Amino acid sequence: MGDPEPVRCLERQGRRRRFTPPSHDFHAPLTDILIHRVDMLAPLGLDYVAARKTVWDDVLDFLVSPAARRGFVRGPVPELTYVATDVSWRWGSGPRVEGPGRALALALAGRTPYVGQLEGPGSDVLRAWAAR
Repeated sequence: MGDPEPVRCLERQGRRRRFTPPSHDFHAPLTDILIHRVDMLAPLGLDYVAARKTVWDDVLDFLVSPAARRGFVRGPVPELTYVATDVSWRWGSGPRVEGPGRALALALAGRTPYVGQLEGPGSDVLRAWAAR
């Protein structure tokens, strides 16, 4: 399969760089990496579990922020109470929608592979919003 040393060398070089898109902090590349990773794994039926489960807290905080509307979220998110059931994260007001942090994050990013894991009176609203 080839020598793994060039890959390790590139990984070391990448660690020194801290790229963030203009007007964004570390949340933008973190969100981008996690969302696209799940984009690739979900159709294959593979599950992604973050090394640090609370990483979804950071991603969710970013996705509900105004900064996420610059390239990550299509317009204001629905006025709901979002509750992650696997991490300690809650945001908003209105009808409640709850589910794993990953499912909430993907729905907020306009992805639908895990919308079936969302529950509560606001879940249909978020499902429809994500699918638009």
